[in-house]
Amino acid sequence: MIHRRHNWDIWTSFFIMGGGFVLLVLFILGTLYDREIANWFLPHHENNFFGLYFEILGYGIYTIPLTIILAICRNFWKLKNNKMLTGERELGLWTLIFLLFGFLDSLGLFKNHQPFAWITWVIVLFTYAWFYAFILWYYHQPNQLLAARHGHYHWQTFLAMVIYIIGTYLTVFIFKVIFVRPRILAVVAGDAVYQPWWSVSWNPYRFKNNSFPSGHVAITLSLLSVLYLLKPRKKPHFWMALGIWTIVIIMACSRIVYNKHYLTDTLMAMIIAVAWFYFGKWINHQKWLNKWDFNHDYIHCHYQKHHRSPTSVNKPHRWFIIEVWKKRSKK
Repeated sequence: MIHRRHNWDIWTSFFIMGGGFVLLVLFILGTLYDREIANWFLPHHENNFFGLYFEILGYGIYTIPLTIILAICRNFWKLKNNKMLTGERELGLWTLIFLLFGFLDSLGLFKNHQPFAWITWVIVLFTYAWFYAFILWYYHQPNQLLAARHGHYHWQTFLAMVIYIIGTYLTVFIFKVIFVRPRILAVVAGDAVYQPWWSVSWNPYRFKNNSFPSGHVAITLSLLSVLYLLKPRKKPHFWMALGIWTIVIIMACSRIVYNKHYLTDTLMAMIIAVAWFYFGKWINHQKWLNKWDFNHDYIHCHYQKHHRSPTSVNKPHRWFIIEVWKKRSKK
């Protein structure tokens, strides 16, 4: 066991150091050849399904970690109140939530006027529907209810996730206002002059067509907040991180291929997100909200206080209430 754990520590350290080195090298390369790299893809930007799909997809990726938080909070509520919503009411509640998230996921469609944009939008919604369905299925499993019962999830973690997501995007937005870098297509059309990323052009009133850094890549990196829910340097943590970074790299490539961003735009978004990730990791290790955490002792005291017997408990909860009732009867 120790040997296997040591191996995962080595792989995780290699992944972090190797990724940081590659990120630095690519950023230097982009700084020198940003315009030349962008020109490679210029003839193919008009009808690019790959780029359009990820452009529409990227507007709502932050709803995935928010759905995970809501699903876990649903388990907390279920444990605390010893009951759950009826099937119709819970279905209605989640339907409203997903309609709201579906609207947020669809914001990218309103900025596209290509003939197949609607078809791409439908495919994107099916992609999000699959993610939402999987999250609900996974966090409705008995082992997740057991994890919530034994204090595996913490309010401090949810706070770190939200701060990380909001902080990353706000920083990207501030950078966009400070640097005001024109997009590639604006330069090609002659509406703007090419501007390297380090050239500051402060304009607090211009919010459109600011290329540096990439907002889509920053929003995609909100998926990293899911790692706060997993134990670090373990097998699930490693594979989850690897999967998330694969999605991020695909998103970054799509933004370059679709001629929406330069290479340095996507890399700077990654640097900002990684900095906020480690700040969120520090917040996650604090104990500001620990007194509101949900654990076994709370459940025990809660059900002793209300003197509930196993026969009066809803069926899905009877498996752990019986345990509490037996302990109480032995006293």
